Amino acid sequence: MSIQVAWDSEDYTVLRYIFYGWWSWQNLDDAISIAEPMIRSVPHPVHVLIDLRESCDVPNLDTMEDPRTMSMAPGTSSYLILTGEIWMTRKFYELSKRLYRSRRPRNLVAYSEVIDQARDIIGKVLRQTA
Repeated sequence: MSIQVAWDSEDYTVLRYIFYGWWSWQNLDDAISIAEPMIRSVPHPVHVLIDLRESCDVPNLDTMEDPRTMSMAPGTSSYLILTGEIWMTRKFYELSKRLYRSRRPRNLVAYSEVIDQARDIIGKVLRQTA
């Protein structure tokens, strides 16, 4: 699978989507279908890491692409952290926001180039909400 989904924390507060090589928006739909029951299985907000460090590119949207009803990071209180080259993470966010109709406030979205920085951002959020 070109996109894998896994817990990134032992307490199930961070879920990570890991993108490998070339992938499609359908691959992301499939990954979200795996992630949704994982997120619903816990009684607390889940923050999401989008790890694009090993992605080749972000595919463009087909003009006929139908908006999806699913979400990579359901809820309005969880953070979405995009990790990878800045041009790629911003392109991913802008396209996915249109495709998945994200209503996430901008102050709950962050970008980082390295995974440790992304984890630090989430760590600060978790400490503030504890």
